[in-house]
Amino acid sequence: MSVSSLHMIDISNVAEILNTSAENAIRWLKRYRITVHIIGYEQRVFEQEVHYALHMMLAKELIKKYKHQWEFKYRLIGNNPALCDLIIADITNTHVKKQATPLKNLSDSDIELIKKLHE
Repeated sequence: MSVSSLHMIDISNVAEILNTSAENAIRWLKRYRITVHIIGYEQRVFEQEVHYALHMMLAKELIKKYKHQWEFKYRLIGNNPALCDLIIADITNTHVKKQATPLKNLSDSDIELIKKLHE
């Protein structure tokens, strides 16, 4: 992503996107942990972060409604393929973050028991 593709918007633009007041927009940004940057005398955020949060909300709603088809439906609705890929990767990776417990050295009797259990 080049620097020219990064776009910052002010709080009034966020409020317009969310169809709410600037005060409520600031609360929404805090709730979704989007950093507000002070540039000059203006409060600005990266537009991509706002869209990411909105897309994540949509994807989570689709998961609730369409447990096994959410990804397919989300790809149909999402208008930005790169953002869709990022959202899907973030959601699916959250379910795979458990680390495997390393196995200790197994004795011959342990191995025999495991084989019997799998028969």
